[in-house]
Amino acid sequence: MAAATAAGFLFGPLRSTSVRTFRTLPADRPDPDTLPDWCDVDVRSIPAVPEWCIETFSDPGDAVIDPFAGFGTTIAAVDRLDRDGYGIERDPRRVAYVRDRVEHPRRVVVGDARDGRSAFITDASADREGFISSDGSKRKSLINGDDDEEDHEGGGVDPPSFDLCCTAPPFMLDWMDTDPFEGYDADGSYEAYLDDATVAFEAIADLLAPDAVAAVEVSNVRFGPGVSTLAWDLADAVDDADGLRFRTEIVLGFEDGDGRVEDDVDRDDGSRVDAGNRAVDAADDDRTWSPETGRYGYGYDHCYCLVFDRDA
Repeated sequence: MAAATAAGFLFGPLRSTSVRTFRTLPADRPDPDTLPDWCDVDVRSIPAVPEWCIETFSDPGDAVIDPFAGFGTTIAAVDRLDRDGYGIERDPRRVAYVRDRVEHPRRVVVGDARDGRSAFITDASADREGFISSDGSKRKSLINGDDDEEDHEGGGVDPPSFDLCCTAPPFMLDWMDTDPFEGYDADGSYEAYLDDATVAFEAIADLLAPDAVAAVEVSNVRFGPGVSTLAWDLADAVDDADGLRFRTEIVLGFEDGDGRVEDDVDRDDGSRVDAGNRAVDAADDDRTWSPETGRYGYGYDHCYCLVFDRDA
């Protein structure tokens, strides 16, 4: 692992080129027609973000982990860019959906990011005779017939030392009282969420190679007169994890095909606002997103890539 184009002053004398602290990326979002019918959330992941992170902080053949795999945007990018992708996701339906679309299905496991390595070894789905299908309507064989033998020996996956963690944790706002680590279905708090994030990234740090990088996509969120500073708070929480050290943030701005900054207002077809975001819906709060405020409250025009070094 060589941390690809990472700056020497940030990541050691690995390359002479530097990583700019602002980059502009294409704003293309996932095609809704490719998502399962049961998907009731705004899948906000722009594929260009993990693609940029993977190309910047890893090399072909490197091992990459996404501990919050979601609908597999990062794992799919890993496959396209000739890396070895692994993922953890708590929702079995999402895991089934991702497994249908990646080269090594058994490397994406049902589990909790806070469990780290044991999520791969025990894989919460491994003891089941069948697995819910990605359309949520039927059951099918758990292990795909073309899986690599080593990917499911003993029912689990023994992960390698990862060269890159590339992920976007579930969103949490400072006024919410639900738990993102439990799918927003249990009581929680912002403080508990940040504590859980520290635990999760500490577990993931144990899986990283000594010169690995963790790249975390996140944004601050504005509601009414205030701002939920999730990006800054999550940076502190991950930096508190043993084994990781915060190095820098990189602002990633989104442009459409004409070079203009992406504007959520122009993208609304009526269904986007109706669907909303499950995090806000679960909070049962009246401060919801609208076409005018955009998906992050600023318009869907940027995010932050928080960069952490493995700190032995």
